[in-house]
Amino acid sequence: MLLTCPRDHQILERKLKDGMVCYRCPGCQGVAVTIGLLRRLIDRDFANDLWNRARSGGSGSGVPCPSCLGETRSVVVAGGEGQQPTEIDVCPSCQLIWLDPGELEDAPAKEMPPEEERLSMEAREALGRFELSSRKKRKEASDSGLKYSEEPGKDLLKALVLQGMPLEDKKEKWLVIPWVTWSVMLLVAFVSTAVLLSFSPEQRFGREAIPPLIPQVIGFFEVWGFVPADWSRFGGATIFTSFFLHAGWVHLFGNLYFLWLTGDDVESELGWRRFLLLLLAATLVATLLRYLSNPASAVPGIGASGGISGVMAYYALAYPRRRLRMVFLYYFRPIVLTAKARSLFIVWVVLQLFLAYREIQGSSMVSGTAHLGGIVAGVFAWIFWCYRSDERGKEATRG
Repeated sequence: MLLTCPRDHQILERKLKDGMVCYRCPGCQGVAVTIGLLRRLIDRDFANDLWNRARSGGSGSGVPCPSCLGETRSVVVAGGEGQQPTEIDVCPSCQLIWLDPGELEDAPAKEMPPEEERLSMEAREALGRFELSSRKKRKEASDSGLKYSEEPGKDLLKALVLQGMPLEDKKEKWLVIPWVTWSVMLLVAFVSTAVLLSFSPEQRFGREAIPPLIPQVIGFFEVWGFVPADWSRFGGATIFTSFFLHAGWVHLFGNLYFLWLTGDDVESELGWRRFLLLLLAATLVATLLRYLSNPASAVPGIGASGGISGVMAYYALAYPRRRLRMVFLYYFRPIVLTAKARSLFIVWVVLQLFLAYREIQGSSMVSGTAHLGGIVAGVFAWIFWCYRSDERGKEATRG
């Protein structure tokens, strides 16, 4: 998750405090913490009172939230002996608290147990973390691979509906509500459904019906899809209109499903502005690569898969250990394949290389080149926004 300092707008660096993650600004040294971590760092009653007062409205607007960039609620707290009152900024929707330099140190400290008891507690906590980590690794190893379903009733329905498409083994809680992902899904579904219900297959692809306003172009998709040989019509707008069109219900469902699967987590990680920029950049690069693969092609390209491929690539790189399950039917009995997102991503990229080769040879209607273009955009976005940020955080920690 990339957070921005509300004071000097620098990217916050990830730090560990009491075994939990907080975010510190390398410039002003302010810190962003969750309410859960704050309860562990300072007096619990003080933290709870701060949280309850923020939820009830606080005393006014504070600085922009480092996560969602919305306004925080400012809560005035009494200072210690000889100190002035302090304003602490709280974002109730993100459950995030921004503390300017010195505010964390000035907060009432929590009561500490005697030294002997504290050492014992720390030792038990370390042992518990080690045992939990070992148990998790053993469980992951035993769960990986192909095996018969332990819940055949539920998995039978998944196999019939999803036909082997992946599901997250455990859905993570969002940091922010993925409004952009849902909005894009609804808009694509609305436009594609309207087109699919309004025209017959012959009319959608041409040969019979000609749009009355554009008689020189045959077929609805040939008008609004991206045609490399005529890419500049409508001022290049077909680069974007083609995103909202789909050739059939399976095509539409597949694209919406993978946007639903990966988009919410990526938007939660990046924030809605960067997520929208990623989707736009992936769509542009996907269209460019398809054009370069065959500039003379008169076949219209449609579908959102180029842009969604960028989101999928970012998801696989940002959450490489995220476990995905695919359910298949074997003699009417559901079997489950469980694998990490990183492994499935590698297989998927190899498949797109094969599809791109067939597309260039003229033997495939699936645009592997567009998918590869989206993947390239997603990889660069991950390097620029996630990987480099983590590396800067590590260097700052080492320094």
